[in-house]
Amino acid sequence: MLIRMCNTDDFSVTLALDIDDGAELINLIVKTVWHGKNRTIDFKVFGANEYKEALAYYKKQERMFCK
Repeated sequence: MLIRMCNTDDFSVTLALDIDDGAELINLIVKTVWHGKNRTIDFKVFGANEYKEALAYYKKQERMFCK
């Protein structure tokens, strides 16, 4: 489930909730995508109890890339 998203022509930053029912896991994922010739994807995974840290990391990425 998508929680937050910022898209520009050059970058995309998302904060999403990932639920794996089979493994009984809930994670928060911050994904940064650099659009361009060599498309690069970077992501960082946080546990369900680390929402504050995940949101802070998302906001940091958003400030850097979504101006």
